Amino acid sequence: ASVWVVTAYQVAIVMFLLPAGAAGESFGYRRLFMAGVALFTLASAACTFSTSLPMLVVARFFQGVGSAAVMALGVGLLRFIYPKRLLGAAIGWNAIAIALAGAAGPSVGAAILSVAGWPWLFAINLPIGIIALVAAWSMPTPQPHGRRLDIASIALNAGTFGGLFFGIDRMVGEPRLGIALLGAATVGFVLLIRRELPRTSPLIPLDLLRGRTFRLSVIASVCCFIGQMAGFVALPFYLQHELGRSAATAGLVMTAWPLTV
Repeated sequence: ASVWVVTAYQVAIVMFLLPAGAAGESFGYRRLFMAGVALFTLASAACTFSTSLPMLVVARFFQGVGSAAVMALGVGLLRFIYPKRLLGAAIGWNAIAIALAGAAGPSVGAAILSVAGWPWLFAINLPIGIIALVAAWSMPTPQPHGRRLDIASIALNAGTFGGLFFGIDRMVGEPRLGIALLGAATVGFVLLIRRELPRTSPLIPLDLLRGRTFRLSVIASVCCFIGQMAGFVALPFYLQHELGRSAATAGLVMTAWPLTV
């Protein structure tokens, strides 16, 4: 059950990453980016004061929705912050910041858990979120494209990926429900593809996937992240429950993985 503290966050990102990008084109990149930071920060406060596991999981889901907006629009905003000749370097620095944050996460978490309770893992986000919101006011404000949001495609996208995750989760305990959810996700995916193919500005950039190099790169990236996240989610349980290591030790051991990546 505690794995859902991680899974709920990831599910929300997968469900709303593409819709967040589309919403940014409709309402403005900076506006949606700041809304994402604000939602992430408020959800972090809800995580901090959660009194039950279901409440924490729901708060984590909304934290993921906010994170989806930040992830979808943050890199897009780099085009308007840096001149074109420095865009490659800007994306590189952004990737390094993400990698260093990923490497620091387990160690910082381990340090917090060695002196305080788990709510402080989320409370630490509150001042960072406020600083990010204040800093975001100085970012450029590119004009929105006026793209009309396709609510039906957004619903199909969320239902497809949500059904996929929940279906896989239910396969062991409730196989009939799991199969039904996976079936519904498959139907939703087919309908989504049929709806998006003829569009000039699709929610899912299917035209890019027609390019062999891009398509193979995406497939390789997806497989790589599936393997990494499966191991990264399982590793703390193995270190603590099977090997009997403390939370602090487990966090320090896990730091080697993202640091190497």
